[in-house]
Amino acid sequence: MLFIWRQDDVIDWWLLRDYDPPAEIVELAENTTMTDLGERYFYVYQPQLLDRETFRQQCIVAEKSIVLGCYVSRQGIYIYDVTDEQLAGIREVTAAHEMLHVAYERLNTAERERIDELNLAIYDQLDNERIKRTIQAYRDRDPNIVANELHSVLPTEVRELDNPELEEYYAQYFDDRLAVVEYSEQYASVFDEARQRVEQLDEQLKQQRDEIDTLQTTLDNQASSLEAERSRLNQLFEDEQFEEYNEGVSTFNANVQSYNETVNRLRSLIDRYNRLVAERNDAVVAFESLTTSIDTRPPDTIDPLQ
Repeated sequence: MLFIWRQDDVIDWWLLRDYDPPAEIVELAENTTMTDLGERYFYVYQPQLLDRETFRQQCIVAEKSIVLGCYVSRQGIYIYDVTDEQLAGIREVTAAHEMLHVAYERLNTAERERIDELNLAIYDQLDNERIKRTIQAYRDRDPNIVANELHSVLPTEVRELDNPELEEYYAQYFDDRLAVVEYSEQYASVFDEARQRVEQLDEQLKQQRDEIDTLQTTLDNQASSLEAERSRLNQLFEDEQFEEYNEGVSTFNANVQSYNETVNRLRSLIDRYNRLVAERNDAVVAFESLTTSIDTRPPDTIDPLQ
């Protein structure tokens, strides 16, 4: 096995001998604090930042989830060039993630099994629904790639690994692993806040819709009572029972005034509801804009926002 590692070293040297990484690639390595070994694994297959169409051509994944980078074994690292300033850091996390796929591929069997076991133990205790959903998506696609993906996801997206062995292992590739995690937390919070804003507005809309429905029911009942009272008073008037009629008119008019006030309150609620609908629609557009800015899927695979 020692010969294989030496052979890899020679091959890496050969591939890197004339490679001069572009400034934006160097910046990704520096921002993620890659060590010399991390940089070597990152640079050896000449990583590229690509626009959406070119990225789709290089990273063909048989799934409907959004993919921001890929490592094609022994060929190249491809990173989608996300330009939305709100998502600063997403390219760095993707670069670190893909570099770790190269590192995982280089592990010997015994070391890979050791790291897989440690990562799985961390994952089983993890309380992060977003990461759980991410790993489940990988599992649904192909259970055999889960260990490889955990090797890339956990160190770049989880702040506390709670295992000195793992921290020591990942320190081979990063001088400061938490610098990568901070990038991950930064852009993840942008999505979380945008999603939470839509959810908050949806909840407010539900509450206001319930209030409107309740008030509308009250108005319907009041209207029925008023119509019945109007018919009774009209009959009293026709029967020339004026004293009883006059006694009922004042009460009827007070009830009409109350009804009209309730109508005005309902109109005010409906106006507020409609303004909230517009605000909610704006929030959805903002969230969808974020999603679109990282969406590398072909148009026919894009699912509607739920």
